[in-house]
Amino acid sequence: MEINLKLRSKILEYSLNMEESINDLLLFNLGMYDKGAGTRLFSGKNGLTFKNKIDLLSDLNILTKEENYDFELLMIFRNKFLHDINCNSFGQVFKISDNSLKNKFKKYLSKDEDIENEDDCLNAITNLFLKNVKTLRVKLQGKHRELDEKAEILEINRKHTLFQIDLFFDLINEIYLNFDNSALEKEEVRQLVENISKICVKYTDKYSKDDSFILLQEKQKQLLTDNNLFRTYFDIRRPSNSLSEKTKIK
Repeated sequence: MEINLKLRSKILEYSLNMEESINDLLLFNLGMYDKGAGTRLFSGKNGLTFKNKIDLLSDLNILTKEENYDFELLMIFRNKFLHDINCNSFGQVFKISDNSLKNKFKKYLSKDEDIENEDDCLNAITNLFLKNVKTLRVKLQGKHRELDEKAEILEINRKHTLFQIDLFFDLINEIYLNFDNSALEKEEVRQLVENISKICVKYTDKYSKDDSFILLQEKQKQLLTDNNLFRTYFDIRRPSNSLSEKTKIK
């Protein structure tokens, strides 16, 4: 019996690349960016199946109904060529499948290609694979933008706080500068200036001595540096510096 290793090898190549990218997308959406750490469900023989992963993408509303259909269609050919020794051609797959598979697959043929031609079918499966790759890339880029937007919200909040603090100290410094440049001849005026100076010192000291403000700063720092807290509040882990590298489709 002919094994047709060339065809099976090509399908295996597509499948491995697809599954790795699917893993990346799932892990990324689950806030798990360190692929090197490994997981029970996404590595090893006891992990999720290819179909499980596609179903999970759909359950999480990451894939639309149409996108899910494209992945499942590729999965059908993957399973036939990799697990059924009797399937050594596209024609054989169509023969043992219902007619709907053939009709669904026709849309991936290029113009003037024939569903009965094996080379044309190989081109069609390549078109399907590339379409799915593009879908994964778009999904990953979208999630990357979402994380960037969340990070930007935090950065805007931080800059807003710093701006207010800087503005306050600029105000105090300008008040002191005016005091220094003023001729304070009357006692009541000097007394007023002294009282105002004490008030300024009182409130500037709050930034370094007020317990509630110090506690707020510590909580903010902890939130932005602690992975567990970050995930609790934002449903993600803090992205690493190499985040963009982990979102590339191989």
